Amino acid sequence: MELDMATYYPQKIGFYTVRKAAHGLCKALDKFDPILRFYFPENSTLIALLDAIGPLCKQLEAEIKAQQAAIFPP
Repeated sequence: MELDMATYYPQKIGFYTVRKAAHGLCKALDKFDPILRFYFPENSTLIALLDAIGPLCKQLEAEIKAQQAAIFPP
């Protein structure tokens, strides 16, 4: 039997691990973003990264959760 790799998903593809990491990153950013901005306002690279990562980590967490639910419904 030949598997169609476009629709076949192995049991473990990292959804839980990546979603957990994204959640941890979001939680850390919520806590430390204001502190980093206060102490390092002149570091434009750090500020730009904080501006970019904040919305992206929340979106990553949501997209992984949605895709996981679509592939592996409860």
